[in-house]
Amino acid sequence: MKYKEVIIGFLLAILLGAGEFLLLKNEAPKGLVLFFIFLFSVTKVLYVVVKCFRRIVTIAHTNMPYHRFLIFIASNVSLLVFSFSLDYFAIYTYDPASFTGLEDTTNVVEEYFKLFYLSLLLFTNMGVANVVPVKIPAEILVMFEAIVSFVTLIFILSDYVTLRDSLRRLKK
Repeated sequence: MKYKEVIIGFLLAILLGAGEFLLLKNEAPKGLVLFFIFLFSVTKVLYVVVKCFRRIVTIAHTNMPYHRFLIFIASNVSLLVFSFSLDYFAIYTYDPASFTGLEDTTNVVEEYFKLFYLSLLLFTNMGVANVVPVKIPAEILVMFEAIVSFVTLIFILSDYVTLRDSLRRLKK
């Protein structure tokens, strides 16, 4: 597995997340901030999904052990969860009324942790914690993460063997 790709993905997520917070700090117009949060989110997700799919095609043509494939998927899922939690945190920082359930937090670390927890629960389809999106921009991001989660977990992970066999038949 190429750890360099995973590190680059995390760095991209951090850099684009920092860009979101720079927009917030400079008090850009509301529409512009939300546009860039969504643009950065889509960019991060497309990067991870495209890299992941390319790597899966490569893995399918080799005889990589299944446990190594699972490690690869786990690193990509971690990257997506981290990326979405940064986006949620940017929206929450911009408009604290975007989410309920964060009223009892006492500092920024707790706020981010609860949004990371929300992202993790959404991505693993375990349900939603006590943090709930209540404004449309936050709800759109949550829906976007749910779609990415579904595609990742259902189409890729649960059907890896079929995907591998299909790609091998296509190669022949």
